[in-house]
Amino acid sequence: MTFIRRNITQQQLERARNLYDFHNIRNSIMSGAGELFGAVGEILVRDIFEFDNLDTRSTRNFDLKINSRRVDVKTSKGYSHPHNSNNCKIPETQTKQDTDFYFFTHILHDFSAFYLLGYISKRRFFEDALFRKKGEIEPDGFRFRCNCYTIKVGQLQGFTKIRPRPRAGTQLFFNFF
Repeated sequence: MTFIRRNITQQQLERARNLYDFHNIRNSIMSGAGELFGAVGEILVRDIFEFDNLDTRSTRNFDLKINSRRVDVKTSKGYSHPHNSNNCKIPETQTKQDTDFYFFTHILHDFSAFYLLGYISKRRFFEDALFRKKGEIEPDGFRFRCNCYTIKVGQLQGFTKIRPRPRAGTQLFFNFF
C-alpha cells in the first residue's frame, strides 16, 4: 500500500501545541508522553481534508467528522518509515468509543514527516484484530504497554482516488463516501 507523506511544518506543530490542554488525556498508551504526536496527527489529517465537508469539533469519542462520518485519528511515532507489517493499535480502554472509522497515521520521532497510512471501519477493525496483553513482546522487541487490539498496516484500506483541490494541492476521496 502507498502511504500519503507530508513534511510537518513549524506552523502545524504550533497549531498542535495549542489544540488541547495536554496531560489530561485519559487512557493514553504512553501515559501522556505521546499527546503532541497525536495532536500533530489530527492537525495533518485536518489539513489534508480541509475541503471535504470537515467538522473539527472533537469529542471524547472521535476527533473529527468528514462528510458526517465520525473519524478517530490514531497516531504512532517511530524512528523509521512505516511498513505494511507494522501494527495499528487500539487500547482495550478505547473500544467503546462511538466512532465510524479509524484513520491511522505515523509520525517520525523528530516531527520531520507525517504518514497517512490508511483507514478502517470500527466494525471491521474489531472483526479482524488480534488481542494483545500488556507485557507481551513482539518479535521486533516492542513490548505492549497495555491490553490492546492490533491489525497490520497492510490490512488498512488505502485512499482510492485523488482529484485537484479548488485552490491548490490535492483532495482525497474514499470509497466509503
